[in-house]
Amino acid sequence: CKENNVYNEHFMNMECCPVCGSASQKRFIMECPIDPDGYTAFEKPGDVTKHFERTIQEFRQYNPQVLSRPSYLDGDSKDTADYKIGPWIITLDGVATNEEMERLIYWGHKFGYERSTDGGDASMDGSWEAVETDDRTSSETFCDGLCDTDPIIQGLMKRIENVTGIPEAHSDYLQLLYYTEGQFYKTHQDYHSHQVFSSTGARILTFYIYLNDVESGGGTNFPYLDLTIMPKKGRVAMWANVLDEDPMEEHLLARHQALPVESGEKYGATAWFHHRDYMNNNPDLCGR
Repeated sequence: CKENNVYNEHFMNMECCPVCGSASQKRFIMECPIDPDGYTAFEKPGDVTKHFERTIQEFRQYNPQVLSRPSYLDGDSKDTADYKIGPWIITLDGVATNEEMERLIYWGHKFGYERSTDGGDASMDGSWEAVETDDRTSSETFCDGLCDTDPIIQGLMKRIENVTGIPEAHSDYLQLLYYTEGQFYKTHQDYHSHQVFSSTGARILTFYIYLNDVESGGGTNFPYLDLTIMPKKGRVAMWANVLDEDPMEEHLLARHQALPVESGEKYGATAWFHHRDYMNNNPDLCGR
């Protein structure tokens, strides 16, 4: 842009940042608009605990086990409690049927597992570069398209919605994971702070399904809690990525890692639930 044959540097930097490379001066993010009437999960202090306590009370058929919670129950103490103090972390058994788990593995191989990536640098449009790193050596694909519309998988997703108490549309497509011997994913967080005030909100809850028994290794480890969940076919690890007292803030103790598979192979499926509707607010998906 020119003004009296002189470049208007300030205008260009602020209004044409994709061209000028000045995104640091103005946040340039393509987003779907936030639905003012839409539901926000984990919105208020105490909402995380309400959701987890509901799951524990209403789904006893899945043998819920509390591994970590934000505070001690009445009468419990550090010396007597059999759980950690931290983010909500529970396990459930039998949420997915053998048919559903075998179907997810089938779709993973049908689509083709590719080397997993991490988020790299932010682009000027607010997206994040996918990069291969030495911190993550697994393979992955996503349960979209024919997998997402598979009636068997749709039944599983509806059950996950019931168990979590969060609408299915708040979740990404299931990420299908595959680890061979020696593969791992070092300590990381599922919560991304740049999403908090976006149309989707941040990843507030992780729902991870172990799709097979692993001969040795491959546990999900929370290093700051000294807590490891070992793989078992049909087991679910479900945890909160945010603070109960402030569900917009990351719970640092929810950082975790996939320990190396020592023997055999490991299949898994992850659903990440966001504050708000993800499927209809995701810039790559909205309006379709």
